[in-house]
Amino acid sequence: PVLVKQPRNSDLGQKSIENWRSKVKDEPGFPPMEHYERLFKQDELFTSLGNGHFNQALNLFFCESRSIYKDAKYTVGADFALKEAVYQGVTAVVLKPDIPLRERETISRLLNSKREYKWNVREDGSVDILDAEEDTSTCKQFEAMSKVLDA
Repeated sequence: PVLVKQPRNSDLGQKSIENWRSKVKDEPGFPPMEHYERLFKQDELFTSLGNGHFNQALNLFFCESRSIYKDAKYTVGADFALKEAVYQGVTAVVLKPDIPLRERETISRLLNSKREYKWNVREDGSVDILDAEEDTSTCKQFEAMSKVLDA
């Protein structure tokens, strides 16, 4: 996942909170609002630029939410790797809050809209997108569809 560590009281932090409140209210299948309200009280938020669906899936397991497709709960059970991901987290790229909105949009677009673009990550963690090349090779249908669904 690629996240931005955003101060809650910043303009973008407040916009993120309002956006989440409207999404959770209008769409079934999210963890309960209490889960988010608890997070919204912290000094900093982690907003997602990529893999938001993955993060929400972990939240569903954390809250043991009900499935919208069948009468069942999301439970970790005996899956050690899932338990670790839900309760300890996963490795993520965390960006500083001063990254400009236009750059956030570019990163999000690269991560979510097309699987065809490859870019380079330098030793110091900076990303080079200037010579990002389009990969037109074939891929499995699930991979192609999952990037479209994430966009």
